[in-house]
Amino acid sequence: MTAKIVKRNLKYYWQLARHDRPIGTWLIFMPALMGLTLGAQDRGVGGYIPLFDIAIFFMGAFLIRGAGCTINDIWDRDFDGHVERTKTRILVKGHLTLTQAKVFLGFQLTLAATLLFFLRTEVFYLAFIAAIIMFTYPLFKRFTVLPQVYLGFCMNFSMLMAYVHMIGILSIDVLILYIGTVFWTIYYDTIYAHMDREDDLKAGVKSLALTKIGRNKWFLGLCVGGFVLSLILVLMRRYSHAVSFLNLFFGFLGLMALVIILFFQITKLNLKCPRVIYAKQCFKIFKANVYVGLMAWVILYIWD
Repeated sequence: MTAKIVKRNLKYYWQLARHDRPIGTWLIFMPALMGLTLGAQDRGVGGYIPLFDIAIFFMGAFLIRGAGCTINDIWDRDFDGHVERTKTRILVKGHLTLTQAKVFLGFQLTLAATLLFFLRTEVFYLAFIAAIIMFTYPLFKRFTVLPQVYLGFCMNFSMLMAYVHMIGILSIDVLILYIGTVFWTIYYDTIYAHMDREDDLKAGVKSLALTKIGRNKWFLGLCVGGFVLSLILVLMRRYSHAVSFLNLFFGFLGLMALVIILFFQITKLNLKCPRVIYAKQCFKIFKANVYVGLMAWVILYIWD
């Protein structure tokens, strides 16, 4: 095999794992960072998180996101060719075989599993549950209109794993925030799914974007409200007189900025305009939610 062929195949594997579009990695890593922060605060070391732990969870987000995309493409290889956005994916075009994709999946999962040896034993059990959710997520697009809900539980599971790594057990605060981030994922992934709604309808793929409620801005607003409310509840539960006025001020300022950004995202969204326009709009809003997650983490971090 020549160097040129090897380089070409490496490019195909990189694209199969969607590493050329790293948004998903960040959307998995942000909840993990929140979990690490909550855990560090509850452990009594303020917001200090060892860089090694940050690196482990970032690598985990990178590998698991790639594995999740590979699993998704393996399950959906017969559907993706009927969807405009996905018709050029690696397995659809035949750049890699199904066997090559499965071997690559095993390679990614093996690397991700080795990271568990650097974490608490308790994290192993959560990782097993996360793997089940990840493997079964693509099936939800076939049998239910709620794949975005299931994806919410999957994408944010890193938060629970990160917190347990820091503390050893789960807490009410991290569970509240976890449920809030599930609402957040439902929000941004429903918007993302609108880009494919015409093609999904023809292909028989189910989605919240194909329902009346998924096209309702009030529903999207409720999802955003659930996310923001969970963040506020966690901050209120963790408030103490030890929190300085400056931290309170910047925390409140951050919350206001977060609410304003999400409000403008929803009000700007126009799902009744031509597809070429609203598709670009949806993708832009989807990408912007990386910064929403970053802002939520900063608010948590400075609150202590």
